Amino acid sequence: MKTNHLRIYTDTESLICLLYRALNQMTARNRVVFGDKMLDKALRMFAHIDRANRHKRDAAKYIDDLEEDFVCLLALVRLCDKLGLMQRRHVEDIAVQVAVIDEQIGRWRRYVLSRQRTSPQGDVED
Repeated sequence: MKTNHLRIYTDTESLICLLYRALNQMTARNRVVFGDKMLDKALRMFAHIDRANRHKRDAAKYIDDLEEDFVCLLALVRLCDKLGLMQRRHVEDIAVQVAVIDEQIGRWRRYVLSRQRTSPQGDVED
């Protein structure tokens, strides 16, 4: 399946759109300090999703990388919320999308790990 047809990919795309809308409401200074980092982490998630989808044998590693950027992004959003840098409605919309993506990452990880356990020597065809 093409990567851009995966639900996690399209949901990440939706998350980026939500982030972009929220960042437009921030001051220029906060956009530079926090916004650039959040968008960078979210955009890096695309690359990890694509790699995990294309390279089945190394999917677990790329899912780990995806989760690392995702957790960092989530921490930045929470920090912006605590500091009152984002409007509450934006934080709530982002939180809903984050929950959806978090669930998908967990399911994907479990699927990849189950395939590695059931295939000989952990080999999965690319």
